[in-house]
Amino acid sequence: MTKILIRQMNLEEVKEVSQFVHRVFNNFIAPDYSKEGIFTFKRINEPAAIEKRSRENHFVLIASVDNFMAGVMEISDYRHISMLYVDGRYQNRGIAKSLLATAVNKILKQCPDLDFITVNSSPYGIKAYEKLGFQKTDEEQEVQGLRFLPMKKFLFN
Repeated sequence: MTKILIRQMNLEEVKEVSQFVHRVFNNFIAPDYSKEGIFTFKRINEPAAIEKRSRENHFVLIASVDNFMAGVMEISDYRHISMLYVDGRYQNRGIAKSLLATAVNKILKQCPDLDFITVNSSPYGIKAYEKLGFQKTDEEQEVQGLRFLPMKKFLFN
């Protein structure tokens, strides 16, 4: 595979990121969600919502392969993965691992004493997060139709 390039999202790319996230969600995650969950997801991942979060306490990383957006990761408060989506053609090729490594480096520059990060994984993403070293911290939950499993990854062993 060609080299994976990871960079921070520019605010001009919010619409493209939102479209990417919606496409991956529709293909892999939406089938496990209720109408309420799909509506909630779409609302919180509209371009204006992503832009607002990016101006506050979130940052978004984009993974590109051959100038194609292959993955997106959003981090909130330098401690929580609020979204991680990889295009189906690039799943199981190290995109999520590269995004996570870049995010952790950025996080530790801001919060050097942080010892773990968290995620609320969709049912679809649980195996990928386990492969990345996350462990479940609670049972599956549902809020506004969004199904998720709380998970945690320790940054230092």
